[in-house]
Amino acid sequence: VEDFHNSLSPEGLLQSGAPSNQPHFIPTFSLYWILMLEDYYIETGDLSVVKRYRPTVDAILDWFDRKRGSYGLCEKYVYWEFVDWVEEWQNEINQITGIPKAAYYGPSATNNLIYAYALRSAARLMQATGRPDTASEYHRRADEINENVHKYCWSEENGMYREGPQVEE
Repeated sequence: VEDFHNSLSPEGLLQSGAPSNQPHFIPTFSLYWILMLEDYYIETGDLSVVKRYRPTVDAILDWFDRKRGSYGLCEKYVYWEFVDWVEEWQNEINQITGIPKAAYYGPSATNNLIYAYALRSAARLMQATGRPDTASEYHRRADEINENVHKYCWSEENGMYREGPQVEE
């Protein structure tokens, strides 16, 4: 937890591997760090560590909030929008893998749902450490993301979510 915290960039992301002397960012990995912090708290009950890292949680979530575009969803991360090694996500042009195809055109439902999940985790941490107003803000942001994913990515015809507003995957 501390090693990743120490890799915090001025813009609000953690490096995807830490410690490291080569800067490398995968934005969703910063969200996973928030989940890791909550796991630590659940397993230990140690609120002092959570309190210590609240500013890092805020910085990460603010970075994502600044990435919200016209759909009200996060998009155009600039960094590697890696999610998982999915064969169907292989990009033949530049050989970059692990990125939902929707991320090339706009917001990815998967990336936004991960963000919403991290917002809920952060809200629980803020509530536990005496910041109910921040917890409410994070719940509100998660609600907005989830509503926009449903509004723009739900396919009534297929009965499932598309990977993005402009991508039938």
